[in-house]
Amino acid sequence: MTARADHLTHGAKTPGNAGSVRSSYPASSLRVFVDALGRLDYCMAPLLAEAGIHRGDLDDPDARIACSTWGWVFRRALAQRPMKNAGMRLAAVTPFGAFPLIDYLIATSQNVGEGLRRLRRYLRLAEARSVPDPHEEEDPIRVVLEGADTPFSAEFTVTLNVLLFREETENRFHATYASFCHQPDDVADLEHVLGCPVQTGASWNGWALA
Repeated sequence: MTARADHLTHGAKTPGNAGSVRSSYPASSLRVFVDALGRLDYCMAPLLAEAGIHRGDLDDPDARIACSTWGWVFRRALAQRPMKNAGMRLAAVTPFGAFPLIDYLIATSQNVGEGLRRLRRYLRLAEARSVPDPHEEEDPIRVVLEGADTPFSAEFTVTLNVLLFREETENRFHATYASFCHQPDDVADLEHVLGCPVQTGASWNGWALA
């Protein structure tokens, strides 16, 4: 899982105390979602302008965007053209390298287990809102998302992780099933994209692997 890792180190920055600032998010993270919405044919430029965000702001590694502003942009975009399984859809069009440091940690891991452990360690240090916690003593192993407090966040994180591990292992990795606390808009669509059964109304968000 190391073939494409080298180019990710260019420009990658540790977020420092960014995760502790709950009133705002890194502008670079917002750029990932704006770009994903653009790939799905959403016209983001007018919404960014209305929110007072310049496109160049999203390329500033030190810039931050208020949570209220970020949420407004996405709510307005989806209100104009509703989309089922929004979190899953955005994750499915988010390419490798969109989150350089996270993708680097996974791409340089020897296997999925190491990738998950490194991802958990880094995201906890960064005080991320959603952290995968592998329960390796269980069979199948459950990867429980700690702090995935919204349906959008849960769908995005599960989809992004499952697809990334699948891609980095050249399709050798397959989730056993996915688990969500909420009822997704279209369960069959989620199962098709994730390539595994989906359990809904569960007590935890995440996925399982053999």
